[in-house]
Amino acid sequence: MEKEIYNALINLSDDERTVEVKRLAKHYNCSISTIWRKANKAGIRARAERSDKGETAVDEWILEHAAALINKSRRKNDKFTFDVKEIYRHMKEELGIVIDVSYSRFCELLRMRGWTVDEFKKPTPHVQVISEHPNQLHQFDVSICLQWYFDDKKGELEEDTNYKRKYYANKIEQTVENELRGKKKLHRYVLVDHCSGAFFFWYYYALGENSIDGADFLFKAWSSKKELVSTITNSDYNGIYQFQGLPKILYTDQGAILKKKALKNLLDSLNVQLEFHESGNPRAKGMVEGLMNIIEKGFESRLKIYGIKNIDELNAYALKWCVERNLLKDFRGAKESRIEHWRKIKPEQFIKCPPYDIWAALIQEDAITRKVDGNGNISYMNKTYTVTDTNLIYKEVIVKPHAFIKDSINVHYNGLVFTLQANIKDEFNRTISANAVAVGDNKALKETATQKFDKKSEEILSNTYGVDFHGKGNKRSMRPPTKPKEETVLATDNIAYLQPSGTDAQVNPTAPLTAEKRTVKQSKQPEERYIKLSELIRMYNAEHGRITVDEKEKLVALYPKGVPASVTIDDIYNMLHKPAADIMKLV
Repeated sequence: MEKEIYNALINLSDDERTVEVKRLAKHYNCSISTIWRKANKAGIRARAERSDKGETAVDEWILEHAAALINKSRRKNDKFTFDVKEIYRHMKEELGIVIDVSYSRFCELLRMRGWTVDEFKKPTPHVQVISEHPNQLHQFDVSICLQWYFDDKKGELEEDTNYKRKYYANKIEQTVENELRGKKKLHRYVLVDHCSGAFFFWYYYALGENSIDGADFLFKAWSSKKELVSTITNSDYNGIYQFQGLPKILYTDQGAILKKKALKNLLDSLNVQLEFHESGNPRAKGMVEGLMNIIEKGFESRLKIYGIKNIDELNAYALKWCVERNLLKDFRGAKESRIEHWRKIKPEQFIKCPPYDIWAALIQEDAITRKVDGNGNISYMNKTYTVTDTNLIYKEVIVKPHAFIKDSINVHYNGLVFTLQANIKDEFNRTISANAVAVGDNKALKETATQKFDKKSEEILSNTYGVDFHGKGNKRSMRPPTKPKEETVLATDNIAYLQPSGTDAQVNPTAPLTAEKRTVKQSKQPEERYIKLSELIRMYNAEHGRITVDEKEKLVALYPKGVPASVTIDDIYNMLHKPAADIMKLV
């Protein structure tokens, strides 16, 4: 209809359009205003726009005040509780603010400025983040599958069709937590490569998120999948699912289990940088959030069809679907799969995950401290390691197992990191230290910083005092001073030190009196009480008539904190009608 109206009116003059609009109204059996509205929507205007379009006599601060009330009435469930009509009534009746436009025009002015509920609900603008290569950034997240549980009687995975009503309908988070406490829940762990889109996910049936499941999942995600795929899916691996390797950055939310100390120590040892995004902003890791939706619709939607007996069967089926989905050639609208994108990683960008025995040793709740003995040896995990830097001897150091070299440790001291390999044993079962020397070789260890300063201190003292601390040479002829300095004054007024002539010294048994300083308590000045400017304007309007815009702006400038209670309505009236020089007397 709009297209036909546009074609009928596009090349006509104003008079001709008026006649044609009447004809079209009869033809379509509608009003003339409806035809003009359709024509305006199609791009044909009935008249030129007003030059003052968008302008209004309402002060901008009034609109800002109303918009602020709308915005700050937002709850966590995105419900806005302060209605615009109530705000309009509140500002006019309760605050006494003069609004010279109708309610509909007031709403229109708010819409023109984008201060509406719909606008406030829109997410903030965002930028596109580009990762340079595969395995540079991995996104990680954990989600609880509340709708799925294992039925103990049937021994199968069942769907709870009432989980939304049971856990979310008009219940606070604490209530939900109390109902779930003590019950095992199905947790979905998901990790995705930001550049290629290759992903891995796994299920755990536990009471809650824990560091053991988190460490197990990360090892499965970052290690080779050859044994995992061959064992669980009972099929040949054939190199089809190669996604593996450590990332440089692992990105997740604030509530993740990666904040636990054991996993943070693990990632620190692996040189994986852990970054958290702000809470309440799931869009920051949008790829993994979108992947959660894909898994729910593409995989979990089929679970009600099959009788899954236990968590192992569920993960076997999940791994099969995960491999197939990563090989699906429809990612990003191209004819390449996620794995084919990931295979573009270069050798220098690939960091291999350490074997499981080293991985398990890296999961430490607390830092392990060891003291270096006089030979530079450190005992750790039934092995001996030796430091060659003599400055660490007799020092306490922090020891962590090396993530990539077996039987090696990293020793941390004073910001420095030393990588040590375990000492070997000879044929006589002796542990050979790195600082050990053969018989006849009297080579000593390198001097420590303390030993070097010991020699320097002898030189400093000998040059100053002529003292040779090895017993050689003579001391300089120096005597300790015994005469007080001239500026020394005996700070006392005791008359025992005054020697009268001809008599013995007399001691005054009474201690000298000190004048007491009288303290005067200062009376506390009463604090000035202020009245809200909006309340004063309301009272002013009732006694002297409506206040003008200029007068209101003058009051806002003079009383930014409010009006002192000592100022009356008559004072305000006189002030607004006196010269500017007299106004400041009332401020």
